[in-house]
Amino acid sequence: MYQQIKRFLKDQKGQDFAEYAILLGALAAAAGIIISQFGPQLESLWNRAVAVLGGG
Repeated sequence: MYQQIKRFLKDQKGQDFAEYAILLGALAAAAGIIISQFGPQLESLWNRAVAVLGGG
């Protein structure tokens, strides 16, 4: 029983998954903030680029 507990505590596969999940959540939150802050400017830039390239 002691050996099983020791192996369980040394197993870090779950920890890796949790770290990746936290990282993914942080990246998603950052992307949401960036898009909400710069969305109108990016849309304007995109529309100007389309107009200059003659696609609109």
